[in-house]
This record gives sequence, C-alpha cells and structure tokens, in this order.
Amino acid sequence: MKRNFTKGEIKRADKAQRLYVIIGRPSQKAFEDMIKRGKIINNEITIQDYRNAMRIYGENLGVLKGKTVRSKSKQIQILISEKPKSQDIVLSIDIMYFTGLYFLITVS
Repeated sequence: MKRNFTKGEIKRADKAQRLYVIIGRPSQKAFEDMIKRGKIINNEITIQDYRNAMRIYGENLGVLKGKTVRSKSKQIQILISEKPKSQDIVLSIDIMYFTGLYFLITVS
C-alpha cells in the first residue's frame, strides 16, 4: 500500500505510528483529538499523517491484542456412566536401567 504515497508521507506516517505506540495506543478518536488540540508537546505529526499510517499499516497489532476480549468457551457436558464392571486385569511393572537411563516398563 506504500506505493500510493510519497517518501515524505511514508516517513511522516512512520513517525505518527511510532508516536501512537509511545503514547500507549489510545483509541483513534482520542489520538486524533490529542493531535488536533495540541496536547502533545513538540509534535510535528498531523492528523493526515496518522490517517496515512492507518491506511498503510492498518490497525495496530498491539491494539488488537490488548483490547480484544476473550469469549467464553462452550461448556462440555460430561456423561458419567454407571459403575464399570470389574475385570481380571494383571498389571506388571518393572524398572529397567540401560546406559545410565532409567525406564519404567509396564505390561497389562
């Protein structure tokens, strides 16, 4: 998307993007209000520079990660069947030592 802008516009858009991150990624409206009202000292960024940055780079990833809320997952219903029937199972366990390593061997 950078091909639609001049080198100077891209440079100012980069500065606007950096300033946006430094300030703490406020909402788009709040950031434009800060620029318009002169609340940022020694600021050479204009609202158009910020809007160009939004067109070039899109929504900031930090904003998306920080302001996106986790949705509640679906409940999983567990069906408990009746008492299992007992079966004759023989379980054999042995510890095997081989070249400095221990192995737990099981057979059922």
